[in-house]
Amino acid sequence: MYQDDTLRVFLEADPTVTVGRSVSNDHPVSLDTTQLSLLLKGVEVERPPGLLKSLVFGPTREAVFSKDEIMALAPQLKEALAQASPKERVSFALMRASSAQGSELTSGAVWVRGRGFHFLLNRYRSPMDKKWAGIPGPYDSAFARGKLTPPEVRPDFTVLFSLGSYVIKQEPGLATEMFASPETELVIDYQRFFADARKAPEKVLVAAPAEDRRDAMGSSVTAVAPAGEGDMATVRALTDRVNRLESQVTDLLDIVKRLTSSLEESRRALAEKDKEIRTLQSAPGASK
Repeated sequence: MYQDDTLRVFLEADPTVTVGRSVSNDHPVSLDTTQLSLLLKGVEVERPPGLLKSLVFGPTREAVFSKDEIMALAPQLKEALAQASPKERVSFALMRASSAQGSELTSGAVWVRGRGFHFLLNRYRSPMDKKWAGIPGPYDSAFARGKLTPPEVRPDFTVLFSLGSYVIKQEPGLATEMFASPETELVIDYQRFFADARKAPEKVLVAAPAEDRRDAMGSSVTAVAPAGEGDMATVRALTDRVNRLESQVTDLLDIVKRLTSSLEESRRALAEKDKEIRTLQSAPGASK
């Protein structure tokens, strides 16, 4: 479908389509660039932080795509979704430069089924073995050799949407139930999301990139929340963070108390053992 040095978008058979039954994707589907930009802008990942980071910052949550990546990806997803069949989904691979590893790969897939916009993330900023000179061709390439297929290792991230009220809850998959794997698929009620954006755009706090503000939905959508609403959201977020930190500090203090008690018991046991050894050494006939 599309390929350049940093982006590849292509159609592939959707393994989630049930064979022999009526469950299939609602493709082809017409979504414009602005709509897709809004959806991509709201997709986030959360990674479990280390202990020290957890105390200070809480879980690490960040946007999956940069503004430039959204500007590059959204138009290509639009074209691909308009050509996809009911048994296909649209897959993508994005490469970005990384000072530490040379290059990082983000890959996934999207499809539409009913009122749900499905977003699946296979890899997120996965380091590549060497400096990336551009995404290869589909034949004698890393793609053809399967190097860009989903990793077999357990993902270290969870996929979220910035406005959680639009997320359609799904039954956990087999992998999640058996291995407690993080959720890497997100289903967004895109029809309700766009309807709300038309009626009250100020409530949709996800924005398309500044370069693509043409509103195909009938009204402009901005990234700025009303001042009072934004301030209250900040206060709530800070309050939650403080409460979480207080709970974590309490847990750590409890751990310190238990460790201190254990060390004291060990010290007493060593003192008793030392006393016993001295008694044995001072007994008549003991070797000097």
